[in-house]
Formats: sequence, structure tokens, C-alpha cells
Amino acid sequence: MKKLMMVISIALIILLINSCNGNPFMVNLFSGIDNYDLPDSFESAEDILNVPADDLLEALSDDDVDQGFIDDVVALLEGELDTPPAAATADDQEAALLLADVHLATTDADDTINNVNDLLVDAISDPETLDFDSPEGIMTDLFALDETLTDEQNESIVEAQLMAFLGAADALEYYGDTMLAGQDPSPEANAGETAATAMIAGMTSYLIGNAVVDSTANPVVPMTEEQAIAAIAASIVTGSDMPDMASDPDVDNAETTEDMFNAMLGNGLTEVVSDGFDLSAFEDMGA
Repeated sequence: MKKLMMVISIALIILLINSCNGNPFMVNLFSGIDNYDLPDSFESAEDILNVPADDLLEALSDDDVDQGFIDDVVALLEGELDTPPAAATADDQEAALLLADVHLATTDADDTINNVNDLLVDAISDPETLDFDSPEGIMTDLFALDETLTDEQNESIVEAQLMAFLGAADALEYYGDTMLAGQDPSPEANAGETAATAMIAGMTSYLIGNAVVDSTANPVVPMTEEQAIAAIAASIVTGSDMPDMASDPDVDNAETTEDMFNAMLGNGLTEVVSDGFDLSAFEDMGA
């Protein structure tokens, strides 16, 4: 757990430094001016990619959009990720990037990511606001809850956002795998913004994937994905304890910052993070 705290601490410091040089979350994810009218359906991923991304995401984020329509968009974009990373085209990479944004936009998880900006602004004026001894608390602060809703309703919203982070992590992992396979970064990507999204989505995925019923039990019983998401959402909404985390020797024994990120996020997501941030600048912290 100590090494996990170090990884999360380094991640937040990287975001803090990036904020001083133009935080990617200072602007809204969507910047379209004219409203885009969604068609009755899309026939292919190519049809989706031909729509200006900002307009599409803004339209899909409307509460009136049918979930079945969103599911069809996700399925068409996911189909593009069947291409082996080494053979990926620019369209395949663009589909992966757009897929991550669709997951976030349609669950308001983009608002949660934008809350990183407020966290970092506070940290610049008072670094002690980042309590690295309790990274779970930092994560909890990123989620804006609606006080007019019941705990159950807020938990449902947070669960949907956590699922969105899992989907975004998978999409961005593929994008990172394409770069590891020798493809150039996509010209459609904002490297800093994409790196920060990959970092947050990857850390969320790691927390969910390593949650256990009781870390002191022998043998340790892992939580199902559904159980972990429900437990983390309940912690965020009601303040209950975060689930225990399984011991991870790969994280605990990592010798460098990049090794820690590789162990925690996987090679693909770490490549996306590295494309936006120089991880080697933090090697002394990871020692």
C-alpha cells in the first residue's frame, strides 16, 4: 500500500506541475458552438469519425439521448480496436481516443476529471491540501455529488462514472499499444490531456481490479468488479471505508517511477502517460 500511495502522489504532483504550464482541464472538454443533431443511427465507425468530435460529444452528453444509441456508438468504435496495434491506422487511433471521451461524456465523468483542476489550484496555494497519507480521500474529493439526490442515487451516478473510467482505460490502453508497436502519436490527441485522463482512468482501474474482501485473510478473496465498484462508490458518497487492496509485489518492488506506472497501469497506459509527461524527472521520488 505504501508504494501505491507513492504512485498516486507522483501522479498528482505530475498533474500539479502540468497545471502550472497550462492545465488541460482549464477549458471545457466540449467547445462546440452550434448544436449538432444526432442521426437516428450510425452505420459505421467511419460515419462517427466524420462528425466533429466536440459536436458529437456534446450531443451524446444530453440526458435525453437514448442509452441504446450510446451503446451502438460504443460498439461501433470498439470494433475499430480489433485491428492489431502494429497494423492500426490513424482512424483506429482516433476511434480509441473518441471512445474514451464517449465513455466519459455520457456519464458526466468528464466533470469529475475537470475537478482535478480545482484540486490542483487549491494545492498550489496550500500543498497540505493533498493528503498523500490518504490517497483514497483525494480520489473521493474528485467526485462532485448532488446534495439534492439520495445517497442511493448518487452512488448509482458514481458507479456509472467508475465504469466509464474502466472503458476509457481500455480504449487508451489500445492507443498506447499502437505507439508501443511503432505507430506515431495521433495528431488528434492533446498529449497532456490524454495523459492525464489515462492516469486517472488507469488508477481507477487498478483500484477496482485489486480490491479484496479482506487483505488479512488467507487466502485473500478478490472482490468482483461489481462488488469493488459498489464499495468504492459507497465510500465516495457515504464516507464508508474504501475496500482493502491486495498486496502487489510488482508495485512494491518497482525500482523507478516508470516501473511503478508500468506495474500499476500496464504498458499501454504508461506509454500514453509518458507521451504527455516526462516520468524520468521523478525517478528520485520512486526510489
